[in-house]
Amino acid sequence: MLKRFAVALTFSSFFFSNAALALPQLETIEQNRPPAAPQGKPCQVTSTTGSDSFAAAMKAALCGPERKKLKIFDHQFNVKPVEITRTGNEIIIIGQISHHLSLRPDDQVYYRITKEGNTVKDIQVDIKRGGWAPLAAPIVSALSAYVTGGSFTVPPNKVEEVGRSLGRAIDGSWEQAAQFLIVNIALRAK
Repeated sequence: MLKRFAVALTFSSFFFSNAALALPQLETIEQNRPPAAPQGKPCQVTSTTGSDSFAAAMKAALCGPERKKLKIFDHQFNVKPVEITRTGNEIIIIGQISHHLSLRPDDQVYYRITKEGNTVKDIQVDIKRGGWAPLAAPIVSALSAYVTGGSFTVPPNKVEEVGRSLGRAIDGSWEQAAQFLIVNIALRAK
């Protein structure tokens, strides 16, 4: 029994360490992050209405420190403080939210908000999906063919899409909850 446990532990350690190396490198928003301008006054969060988790998420994003496992619309998020750069009347807000997933890599949401004064001009969002779908796709595809006797297969490039659709049907879209957070950050950042 102990020998099987050691083999399983060794296999899982190998799988997890290699899985972390196989994840895609972050690009676009994360690599184009401008240096943050020094803050002139203390951070304040205004007009946070709603749940305590929502208020905590706004405070974490706009004032820091990072908060983990905040429940927003039945999904858990880790919210990191934003970086704000001001150039004249233009404000650029860059931040990251993680959609917390148990026992697998979290989904990462990077965003860049451009404001002129109090007007939001642009919001860019870049999602780097976590989970195991990219690694499990060939296995799931082969299993679907085997279980159905070849009458139904899920192509490896469609496994992640099918999984997302099933997840939305079961417990709603976490992406909409993340967008809700980003829009509220955009409206509150000064």
